[in-house]
Amino acid sequence: MENTEHYKSDFEYDVATLLKVAKQPKIEDRTFYWLSRPCGTWCFKEKEVFLKDSGAYKTWTHYESEHEGFRAFRVVVEELDGKKLLGKVIPFDYAESVPRIKRAALPYVFISGEYGDGTTFPKMTYAEYESSEHILVKLKHGGLKSCQLHPADEDADELKLRIAQEHTIQTRKTSPKKDKRKCVSR
Repeated sequence: MENTEHYKSDFEYDVATLLKVAKQPKIEDRTFYWLSRPCGTWCFKEKEVFLKDSGAYKTWTHYESEHEGFRAFRVVVEELDGKKLLGKVIPFDYAESVPRIKRAALPYVFISGEYGDGTTFPKMTYAEYESSEHILVKLKHGGLKSCQLHPADEDADELKLRIAQEHTIQTRKTSPKKDKRKCVSR
């Protein structure tokens, strides 16, 4: 928090985001990139940072030339202990990571998610998602609660590999002391 001077309330949104995913079964749904800037924070699912043209990708890479005072972390939520989130917080160099992420990112092709009433919808193309028929379905089900972006089916394993390669680079530059499990919320 000492790094973020303005919009400190962003941190509360980030904690709420991490609390929501604490019981998700897949580690990829509990792994985030967190960016502390002098004017606010960003917290994105790691996978979405690696999906070209997603909101997470666009925002994460936007600051490539103006990153003075930025601190980046990979946050892995491991469990919820009462009201405390436990997991790993791995610092990495934001400026060094952006060009690698730009090279590694794959386009997203599909969207899946959940409507406001809790009904889920399967993977569909962006054109199907934005169709007038689907807009009516969204309205019928109370709007959109959440969505997930996906690469082409044949690229899913490739995306995991590219993210794992980034982990290797980040971990190599992180001292073992900083990679210990810690409380990621108050």
